[in-house]
Amino acid sequence: MISDRRLRWHVFWCRRKSDTKSRFLLELARSVARAPRLPDPPPLLEIGTRSGGSALLMLRVLNDVYPRGTRHPVVLTVDPYGTRPYEGSTSLYDERHYRAMKRNLAPYANHIHYMMDSTLFLQTLGAGLYVWIDGAKRPLDQFTLVYLDGSHDPAIVWSEIEQLSQRVVPGGLTTRTGSEEKCGAGSKPPPRAWASGCGTTASRPSSSGRHLSRAWRGRLTGGIICECIPRSTSAPIIS
Repeated sequence: MISDRRLRWHVFWCRRKSDTKSRFLLELARSVARAPRLPDPPPLLEIGTRSGGSALLMLRVLNDVYPRGTRHPVVLTVDPYGTRPYEGSTSLYDERHYRAMKRNLAPYANHIHYMMDSTLFLQTLGAGLYVWIDGAKRPLDQFTLVYLDGSHDPAIVWSEIEQLSQRVVPGGLTTRTGSEEKCGAGSKPPPRAWASGCGTTASRPSSSGRHLSRAWRGRLTGGIICECIPRSTSAPIIS
């Protein structure tokens, strides 16, 4: 088991390459460290890559988790770059961020980047996405962990959760706290998206009837971590 001190060192190293606050990166590092370790581990997925700081953190933690000489899980990143406007955010990611991402992640052979937005990626995933690993064609239909930090439009966020929650291997509960300024105060997701996206056999409404707090907590079963869980919604968090 990796010590928390070691995880904090990884966060310190990667924080300079990321715009995410250290306490959120530490939660991501802890989630990667406690993710299920399978003999043939499914990939980890990040939607929204920017300069690659959080993806670098995941790759560094995986290097500590998996012994030298064993096959490490692939980390998939998804970001279109191209100065695409992001819904709910003023951020623009252009070729400078793309170059920085390639420079930061180039040493890791277990990293694959898809230069597309999440809508096209999910369409491609649904059509039957696969990669070649160790001489064999392997379908990409499951993930060890999903980290959502792309579009901050509530409808798109919940659509991503809706489609990806069914593809995450059983692996316990992860928590993610987002920042209010990224989604806009008071944003509310469609109730249907919550019911369909999180109503899996592994998740259920909290018996205590707790609701999403103004801290925008996201507690999602099976390794989904969301940068932004909008508040002011009647949907209960799941336990």
